[in-house]
Amino acid sequence: MPAPRPPNRLLALLYLLLALPLCLRIALLTPPLQAADEAEHVMRAAQIGRGGFIARRAPDGEVGGVLPLSLARLRDSFYALRFRPVAPVGSSLRREAASLAWGGRRGFLSFANTALYPPVFYLPASAALDAGRWLHLRLVPSLALARLFDASLACLIASACILFAGAAPALLAALLALPMTLSLFASCSQDAMLIAASALLAAWLGRQPDGQAIAGRARAAGSRAGFLAAGVLVGCLGAARPPYLVLALLLPLASPPRARRWALGGLCCAGGIALLWIVVGAGPCLTPTRAGGSLLGGAQMGFLLHHPLAPLHIAWRTLLSEGPTLLRETLGVLDWLDVPLPASAYGLIILIIAALVALQATAGLRRTALPVMAVLLASAALIFGLQYLSWSPAGSPVVEGVQGRYFIPLLLAATTLLPGSALRPGSAGRLADRASAGLLVLLLALDWHFVPSAIAAHYALAATPP
Repeated sequence: MPAPRPPNRLLALLYLLLALPLCLRIALLTPPLQAADEAEHVMRAAQIGRGGFIARRAPDGEVGGVLPLSLARLRDSFYALRFRPVAPVGSSLRREAASLAWGGRRGFLSFANTALYPPVFYLPASAALDAGRWLHLRLVPSLALARLFDASLACLIASACILFAGAAPALLAALLALPMTLSLFASCSQDAMLIAASALLAAWLGRQPDGQAIAGRARAAGSRAGFLAAGVLVGCLGAARPPYLVLALLLPLASPPRARRWALGGLCCAGGIALLWIVVGAGPCLTPTRAGGSLLGGAQMGFLLHHPLAPLHIAWRTLLSEGPTLLRETLGVLDWLDVPLPASAYGLIILIIAALVALQATAGLRRTALPVMAVLLASAALIFGLQYLSWSPAGSPVVEGVQGRYFIPLLLAATTLLPGSALRPGSAGRLADRASAGLLVLLLALDWHFVPSAIAAHYALAATPP
């Protein structure tokens, strides 16, 4: 494997020095359980830490597990802060939350929306929560410990991905520096490790030789093993969110002739892992949603079968009505999608991303760009399709329940559309490298300026841990 270019080292170092402390600050500044579904994620992580890799179904049909009832009290206390324009965190709420500990009575707690997720992306948070319990910390400090551990590990993985990225490292770094990405890194949820794993996949795919022959037995062997490892990674992503399983098709697209069978083996590995979890782990945990649907909603499916052109109309109306909102959410509408950034922040972020794309696009696109785009569009279409079947009422003119954060892994994979070679050599290339590093610093500076102040203003907090 060729040594990374020096600009990659600079980008990785800049990211680590600027993004990691910001993630740690976000983790401490945000009140407990204010990331999207964080209470349910904490319960799932705590269940996994106690050996409950597969959730349980109670006789009344609820899905969850047996956990300390103090977790439910913590959830009920802080859920009152959701969706409020200004949600001051009072001293009484802080005192009540600070008194809650891991001990006491245990009972069955329901967390159906996270019970179907596989354990792999919860393992760091589970270990941190267990460490808090073993150290006799109370719930809030244990949650802070899990957030800090998730944030630190995710930023370290992200920096390694930037260092070894073969395609558009500056663009990959910028996507990993989006306010939404950093906010998810600083939460106790599966999204932190899921996005970090997606960055690993994108960095590895970007280093593949774009369908060219591999020279040398050692390099061929390493590539073959890498395709199997990549298949396992995609399988875990697909188990967590089935639309991501489509990304397994990127493996044969990235494989040179001598590793084609290994790429197909990786694809089969991905499908097997995802299917195994869906059948064994997620299937028993499926419950009706608020729209009366499930993974394959009956009423919604019946409507689509009777109106075969409806998906085109629904897609167009959803794009028109929800497109701008989903774009803002992908860039950074934080917590329960109730902490927006100033409108100027979104415009500046879009300009920075566009400039980075333009800098890298001077070298053209990969030869596999069109099929890669088709794979990414298929995965995005599946995200909308599954959300329609599970969350949208039958006959709804738009898809409901889609959130911008679902598309961050696809954006990371989209960096492989750009060539793995360096930017233009000579003085023009060096200038482009410096411009890319400057744009990354500018993006992270914007994050430092806008994100903590938006969180503090929303919750009326000082910049101190809750």
